Amino acid sequence: MSPKLVGCLLFAAPMLCLAFEAKQDKVWTEVVVAHYSEDLAWLSDYARPDTIFTVYSKTDGNVDIPAAATKLVRLTNVGREGHTYLHHIVENYDHLAPWTVFKQGSSPNQGYVPAESSSGHLNSGVALDDYIQPFPHGRDSTFVMTAAAHFPSGLQLTRPGLAINGLERKPFSTRMCPHQWTPWWLEKLHIYTQKFEPSMLEFYDRFVARSNLKSKDLMLAFPQGATFALSRARIHSRPREYYATLLDQVKMEQDPIQGYWIEASWYDIFHPESLQSQQSLCEYPATPERETVASFGNMFNVHPMTRRRESSHHLCFVPILTFRFAMRIYRKNVYGSIQAEAQFKPFVLNMRSAKRVANICANEKHFEPLWS
Repeated sequence: MSPKLVGCLLFAAPMLCLAFEAKQDKVWTEVVVAHYSEDLAWLSDYARPDTIFTVYSKTDGNVDIPAAATKLVRLTNVGREGHTYLHHIVENYDHLAPWTVFKQGSSPNQGYVPAESSSGHLNSGVALDDYIQPFPHGRDSTFVMTAAAHFPSGLQLTRPGLAINGLERKPFSTRMCPHQWTPWWLEKLHIYTQKFEPSMLEFYDRFVARSNLKSKDLMLAFPQGATFALSRARIHSRPREYYATLLDQVKMEQDPIQGYWIEASWYDIFHPESLQSQQSLCEYPATPERETVASFGNMFNVHPMTRRRESSHHLCFVPILTFRFAMRIYRKNVYGSIQAEAQFKPFVLNMRSAKRVANICANEKHFEPLWS
């Protein structure tokens, strides 16, 4: 420990001291990348002396990693990214970096379109650097909530900046909760509306909250695509055994339902003192009757999310959502015999086209960002 850090710890706030020390030329941040087949060339753009990249790959073939990747670890293709993250924590619990970023292998771009490799799951106005920076404003974790879901109803909300690039800018874009959500939406084929064993409520109570109580309903905000950052102390708020138990739930199958439940529970997994089952993390619009909720394709007919600057550019008034719904439909082991690809290919193509229109509109400034 440097003399400067010792002095800072004696006379200032510990979190600010650690943030100060992070600026020195030493390795401070580790980026854990859950890789399957994504192009990892983007790692080179974030190479710096104080940051290392550990790639956990579940692909069967060769992995082409740039020099910026400090370490490559091969894992069996089970459990989705949740298995990768938990494996890293369990195996390195006593040797974690002071600050750890967890993300999937896709390039860190804005938004999400199913089956499109350019989707990076980030909110508009947010960059990977916002996660790599340790202890921002003295905080011990970085979560930007881009989705929220109610269980068991399956009702969902999405952050506008995830849907359309340009709708949010700093400082609002990097705040944990959005200033406003999209309207509620409901898809009867979405994974959150299906019946599985265990159910989300059962899994959450037993493995996340570790509670003997049986929840009747649950509202969770989470980062769609599972990108977030944590201090070592924040991870250590739970014992290693807690993470090992979660790891056991996702290590037997390639695509277990528990992996989806974990994705929606990451904040609560690392924040036992502020479980969302006990108190709301964000503000949400009033929960409507399930029968009255529109599908994601129709919701904006009743609730516009953008303001037109020029009335002639009517296409720029069309709000676009970029949900992971279609990708989930493709997974046969979840949806059985549904011929998803034939049924939902037009939907995916339409979303790609609409996404391009929305981005063109944003770049040409035909609408103003909602919050900047």
